[in-house]
Amino acid sequence: MSNIATSEQQFDAAYKAAQPKAVQDLMELPPGTASRLATAIQLADKGYVIDSPIMVWNYGPWLATQSRLAIGYTWVPSLLQPPVMMEPGLAKAVGGLQIYEPGIVPAGAILVTLDLDLLPHLFPTPAGA
Repeated sequence: MSNIATSEQQFDAAYKAAQPKAVQDLMELPPGTASRLATAIQLADKGYVIDSPIMVWNYGPWLATQSRLAIGYTWVPSLLQPPVMMEPGLAKAVGGLQIYEPGIVPAGAILVTLDLDLLPHLFPTPAGA
């Protein structure tokens, strides 16, 4: 059974609480600064899953997730992964761009969900951290 968040306040609090301490600290740095981006890259290099719009650019978790769901994303790339070049639902590759595959989640990608029970599993702490 799912435990779907029903409010921005509920989801944002659970999202932040699901993060490893190092990522919570990252999210407390002033947004839009070089130090926040540098710290995010360092953490990603160590194996942390970094959701750039939320953790680096300071988008709200609830609003970012709702937007992604509305577009049809089931996963999004983490910081060091290649970006999605074609939005979900586009049936044909253009100019050699890869089609978004909603059912094929690359290792290290971020599931797009409002299910609170999945959050701790989406953001594991790297071994040795």
